[in-house]
Amino acid sequence: MTLKIISLLGMLITFAAGCGDDNVAGPQSGGSKTTVITVVADGNARDGLHEEKGGFPDYIVTSGGIQVLNVEREDMPFEDRGIFEFDLSAMPDTFVTATLELYVIGGLGPYPFTLVLADYVGDGVAEISDFNAGTDIQTIIYNSESTIAVDVTSLIQIHWEAEDSYAGFILRFDPATTIASNWPYVYLGSLASPPAAVLKVVEPE
Repeated sequence: MTLKIISLLGMLITFAAGCGDDNVAGPQSGGSKTTVITVVADGNARDGLHEEKGGFPDYIVTSGGIQVLNVEREDMPFEDRGIFEFDLSAMPDTFVTATLELYVIGGLGPYPFTLVLADYVGDGVAEISDFNAGTDIQTIIYNSESTIAVDVTSLIQIHWEAEDSYAGFILRFDPATTIASNWPYVYLGSLASPPAAVLKVVEPE
């Protein structure tokens, strides 16, 4: 299967704040048709807080929005990572761009802060083992935008050519903050608390 793609793997993307309805951080693409694929599994993987923070999550939260933060402090340190998995069966046979869009429904600074996105082969379920899955692919300088958009074209190409059924992404806060409180953080929409994350896939004109 031959795909026409734009390869941006390993590119460092720095996001700038927009305004109004155009307050979107990241690439926006044109084309003859855009297929929107909604996340099929998402959740919040938590390490620490009421348990020891040891680099492996204690449980998954799927009942609300998705919080991403990493608090390193003497009393009750913890980290929350966001998990997002997409079913690739709805992918078109050819495409020029694929963009991951995450919708922000809350957060707290000080801004900006750094987020890291990792990619992995999913299975359609948000699981504890996903916390440390995958390979880091993008560094995001987040500055309170209402939407975080990341070009994942080359990654989706790899999943598609490997005939993977699901593509997974992990978003984490890195490096950890030493502020002795539960912030800064970003709070993202989810299946339980929409709008949920989507993949926007643009076909050739």
